[in-house]
Amino acid sequence: MANLKNLFLSVLTIVFVSVFFISCGDSDNETTGDEITEQGVYKVEVSFSGDVEALSPSVVFVAAKEGGELVSIFKDNGEKQMGELIVSYDDKPFTQTTAYTSSDCRVFLTNILLLNHEMKDCVLTVKCKGYFNGKLVKTGEKTVTFKGNDSGNPLDGGDVSATLNFSFEDGLSLMK
Repeated sequence: MANLKNLFLSVLTIVFVSVFFISCGDSDNETTGDEITEQGVYKVEVSFSGDVEALSPSVVFVAAKEGGELVSIFKDNGEKQMGELIVSYDDKPFTQTTAYTSSDCRVFLTNILLLNHEMKDCVLTVKCKGYFNGKLVKTGEKTVTFKGNDSGNPLDGGDVSATLNFSFEDGLSLMK
């Protein structure tokens, strides 16, 4: 099951980064006062409560500057990654994770993947906080409910996965 999750995460990351680069180009869309499109240090805190172990979350952080060029991302312990950081519950269990960018960042996106491996009834609350240059500017909270099935087989019905996205423009959204 771990290999399937790694494959799914790899595909999800490729899609996520592809969409990210497409959306980073010139656009005719106007920005509102709530959107942050400035260059600076972005930080996102993600926390989980509820059936965390049953849903083994993975969090993908992606950061870029204008034109789509990737920038440095730092784990909460200060370890540096380039452009993309994946934090997986299966690698090391956690209920909270944090990442922040270098000061040349213009866009910082967070994608959260939840997988109901055992096809059980589960509930998980996800909270995100977004900071720009040290100031809290965006928060979001979603509770995700999974319906399982008696057989434990995903082909017999029930909720298998959910994806949440957090951005400084849109906040936290669920794509189930």
